[in-house]
Amino acid sequence: MVFILFFLGSSIALQAGRASIIAAFLAMDFAALPTLYGFGLFTREAVMLALVSLPALVVGVFLGSRLVGRVEERAARRAVLLLLMGMAVAIGARSLLGAAGP
Repeated sequence: MVFILFFLGSSIALQAGRASIIAAFLAMDFAALPTLYGFGLFTREAVMLALVSLPALVVGVFLGSRLVGRVEERAARRAVLLLLMGMAVAIGARSLLGAAGP
């Protein structure tokens, strides 16, 4: 998430930042495959989950490419930052509730 904040906070055009973020995630995913395999985490269930999730990824990338030229850049940056903040709060709350016990 740090590099997403970097691109959103920079003066790079939204389309260039979006393409860079997609490329970075793709590179990290491919780089992680040998490690996942080495730790025994590259299982049939993981592959099935990836395949089930793939349509949502494709739809998200498609919708993003359609919206990027139609939405004001400042509003898009603000919406993404709000989404990231919401995710951070949700993850933090889940961690705290999990640490508190059942």
